[in-house]
Amino acid sequence: MFGIKTQITRCIDDTGYPSFVECQFVDAHGKIQIFNDKDAIFTTETLDKNSNYPVYGTISCEIVERKYEDEREIVKVNTNSPWGIESLTGETIFEVTVNQIIEFKHLGK
Repeated sequence: MFGIKTQITRCIDDTGYPSFVECQFVDAHGKIQIFNDKDAIFTTETLDKNSNYPVYGTISCEIVERKYEDEREIVKVNTNSPWGIESLTGETIFEVTVNQIIEFKHLGK
């Protein structure tokens, strides 16, 4: 499984469990992509309004395509798979640089 490195920038609501937070990353074209969801979607840390931000996190994704553009490796990803995550604008397909991708290693595989 792969993920996009993100920054969790703030807590939106911590009145229940889990807290809802905002996270973002800058895509390969310089556009800020913003997401709101449960903190557990982006990090293993339990966050609230008193946490120190930004906190680093990840958004799980599927790699759709790899290409070179302007001497950079660009990775097209889909955040709809595996957890159905979309940006505030409803997007699920993004182009990011290869250094924004992390591979999750699973025990026993």
